[in-house]
Amino acid sequence: MIAATAVLVLLLAAALVWVRRTWLRVTVVGPSMLPTYRPDDQVLTRKVRAGRIRAGEVVVFEGPAADEEHAATLLDQFVRDYAVVERRPLAAAPPERVRRRMIKRVAAVPGERLPFDVPGHPAGSIVPAGHLAVAGDNAAASVDSRQYGFISFDQVVGRAKVS
Repeated sequence: MIAATAVLVLLLAAALVWVRRTWLRVTVVGPSMLPTYRPDDQVLTRKVRAGRIRAGEVVVFEGPAADEEHAATLLDQFVRDYAVVERRPLAAAPPERVRRRMIKRVAAVPGERLPFDVPGHPAGSIVPAGHLAVAGDNAAASVDSRQYGFISFDQVVGRAKVS
């Protein structure tokens, strides 16, 4: 009886570890993904390799890989336009210490043509290997690849489960 209980506890612990390594729950902040996601919506995100992402899917990724000067000019916009991981709410750390995870729709993957201008790359250019072009569903309220350029595969956290 004790052995069966121990096995059950180990199986439950292993399942919990798998879930925490595979899934991430985020809270949407800002209007950039309206009408798909509203502010305060809870989004379940499955961690995946970026190479498996396709255009049209919604991804959560680490904030833009912009240089410090460029990032500083967009900081106010970033603060209103990101997804916060539940375990680390915005109020828990000063803005410079918060890892800004953003949620956007993939507009183009490597080898595809850009549907819009990206800094240094006009619409119709080819997305380079290892990068994605992303855009918010609410273009008027979104800070995305149109402002800060491509995101690299290294920045991708996972694919959002569309409900």
